[in-house]
Amino acid sequence: MTYQTDVDDIAIVQAGLADFWSKAHGWAPANGAALLASARLDWTPSLARSLRRWAEPLALPDGDLILAWANLGSILESSLRLFLGVYITDYHNSREDLEAIKAIEQRGTNQGQPYPPSSIQFEKISPSRLP
Repeated sequence: MTYQTDVDDIAIVQAGLADFWSKAHGWAPANGAALLASARLDWTPSLARSLRRWAEPLALPDGDLILAWANLGSILESSLRLFLGVYITDYHNSREDLEAIKAIEQRGTNQGQPYPPSSIQFEKISPSRLP
């Protein structure tokens, strides 16, 4: 397989996910459907197709590398929100998992409450932070 084939596969999967899950209102839990709407799934197929830009040349200038990482980060963020939107009930009911990914760190009036899934940053749940 080539890079272009992999990108095409990613774009096809993202388009299918966006098409299916963007119609979740009415049959999915309301908070899950709201999170899915905020995930901007409508952008992910286009973002996935944009990955083609980063195949050539093999040594990209720093500015292009930054844009490539931003491209990947946007797809990843939408995918995480999709996952959390689908499993929103499990997310809210698993304090042990929330503590493991450091999702319970709020201060002030919300102390002890988990962060809403839409505000969890990838850096907080990176493997280096896991116990």
